[in-house]
Amino acid sequence: MQYIWLFPILFIFHDFEEIIFMRAWINKNRSFLRGRFPVLAPKMFAHFDPITTSAFALGVAEEFLSAHLPLYHLSIFTDNAYNDYHKLFDFMPYYYGYKYCNPF
Repeated sequence: MQYIWLFPILFIFHDFEEIIFMRAWINKNRSFLRGRFPVLAPKMFAHFDPITTSAFALGVAEEFLSAHLPLYHLSIFTDNAYNDYHKLFDFMPYYYGYKYCNPF
């Protein structure tokens, strides 16, 4: 049951790496991406170029809080946090599917 808290810790380490290296990785691999995805690259660069590191960090913080505040709430206010934790992740694909695939 203590392993429940391993997920938020791993999430933080993974996203710190993305925050630090995102801009440098895109700049380094721009020509490779343009050659590998000639149709998608202009749309992708138009999306990623205006994003600053601080704006990306804000998005990561929003994702972290939306995924982990319910976990914290469940662990504090329920007796069976382990089962509730799994119920939360049963719900997460629907949340992110709606958030990222909603055409409106």
